[in-house]
Amino acid sequence: MDVYKLKFTILQLEIFKLFCVKSGQQISQRQISKYLGVSPTAIAKSLPLLEKEGIITITKGVTNVNFVALNTTSKKVRTWKQSENIHHLHNSGIVEYLEQEYPEATISIQGSYALGTDIAGSEIEIVITRSKNQEARSKKHTDVTQYEKKLEKTIKIIYEQKVSGTTTRLIVGGTI
Repeated sequence: MDVYKLKFTILQLEIFKLFCVKSGQQISQRQISKYLGVSPTAIAKSLPLLEKEGIITITKGVTNVNFVALNTTSKKVRTWKQSENIHHLHNSGIVEYLEQEYPEATISIQGSYALGTDIAGSEIEIVITRSKNQEARSKKHTDVTQYEKKLEKTIKIIYEQKVSGTTTRLIVGGTI
């Protein structure tokens, strides 16, 4: 019987979470320590296991500065990032907000954020699907500005209305 064991320290998990948000960027060890509010030494001690496990890549700079990036080529990392993205959405409060705004609708995410392949600067596509007899709320603007700031991503709301097997889409983009 397999027993779940925590392989990473809390700091290593925080580094992973940081790179889920900053995916696609190379960040120096010193910058990581500033983002997380810990010493550069603690970061330096935490990175080797993450690199060994294929979670991150470390590149030596010309001035002996190490640059770290998320290993987005790893299927394991993409799967973990998918899970972290969903967790981040729930922690931001946007899921509860949209459930209150659209109580009878189906709310889903799509695109790179849903797949775990998003990078810093990409957007989150949220699809709100309603049936014909539900209120047409797409005419009302859904303000997601506060969630865009929390998630550090632009949110695009896509409204779908299902009518007799046909789907009509209205895409509304948000901005930070």
